[in-house]
Amino acid sequence: MRRFLKVASSTTRIVGGDDKCAGLSTILAFTDGACRGNGRRCSRGGLGVVFPEHRHLDLAERLPDKPPATNNRAELLAVLRSMSLCDTIDPDRKALLLVRTDSQLACNTLNKWMAGWKARGWKKQDGREPMNIDILKSLDRMRSQGRRVLLEHVKAHTGRQDRDSRYNAIADLLATQAAGRTPQQKGS
Repeated sequence: MRRFLKVASSTTRIVGGDDKCAGLSTILAFTDGACRGNGRRCSRGGLGVVFPEHRHLDLAERLPDKPPATNNRAELLAVLRSMSLCDTIDPDRKALLLVRTDSQLACNTLNKWMAGWKARGWKKQDGREPMNIDILKSLDRMRSQGRRVLLEHVKAHTGRQDRDSRYNAIADLLATQAAGRTPQQKGS
């Protein structure tokens, strides 16, 4: 049975979870992706991950040049990295990872579309393979191995000083900085 939770004034579905998610401790992360030259052959992408309660795990990472970087690829990889980093905090995968992202596409992909694509043999309703299938399968693998994750959409570039706005801006900065690095530069 799918459950819906009311979190920060928006209703979202628990991804990879069920009724057992109620009452779990929560680990909060903010993610963002960036791409310079989005849609071009020479594009450069980066991702940013921020854990407000575990800042030593914050990550700015340049995407590999192949396959070509896109903004959507960077956004999805940021979510995947947050799931991997969460294992450092919660190796037994007993907590719920709450990912706040300004990517509506990432939220819809994980919360609405991915289960259907998987049920159809990783095909969309029109019979075509979804974009970034390699990342989607990795996200699905993490969920099937017990990582409970909830994606929640936040507004980007608000300029406000509330918690969501501040940490979303930091994730954006990390992603943008990482997109400007040379491929061999790692870390933040």
